[in-house]
Amino acid sequence: MRYKLEPQDYELIEHARDAINDVFSYREGPYQKHRVGAAVRTKSGEVFKGVHMEIENGRMTICAEPVAIGSAFTACYSELDTIVAVRHPNPHDENQELKVANPCGACRELIAEYNIKIIGINTDGELIKTDIGEFLPFRDRVES
Repeated sequence: MRYKLEPQDYELIEHARDAINDVFSYREGPYQKHRVGAAVRTKSGEVFKGVHMEIENGRMTICAEPVAIGSAFTACYSELDTIVAVRHPNPHDENQELKVANPCGACRELIAEYNIKIIGINTDGELIKTDIGEFLPFRDRVES
């Protein structure tokens, strides 16, 4: 199901942008090749942020979305409504705009587990707000 993007959804995108901008304003490390910030809004309106935590051992890298979700859970908020991730461009990229990025497969599974709506980009490159099922089709299908 698709939802209309509301002003609070655009604010959530800005929170994700702030999260990653705040990190890169003070830290530039050798392993920061994947630069993502995320923000999740609870059903009561609180916003929690997270950033991608990359280390040399890629197996231990943590995406921004679980960090944001974990921040909400740590603050005792478990009813989550909407999440968005934003990618920070590489320093050599011509376009330095921070853009909404779709979650990886593992993050899609996590988001589906908690039934969180997602703001992402569809196949036509349009910004949309939808249930995670659109990004993770057939997840709940079983053979009858």
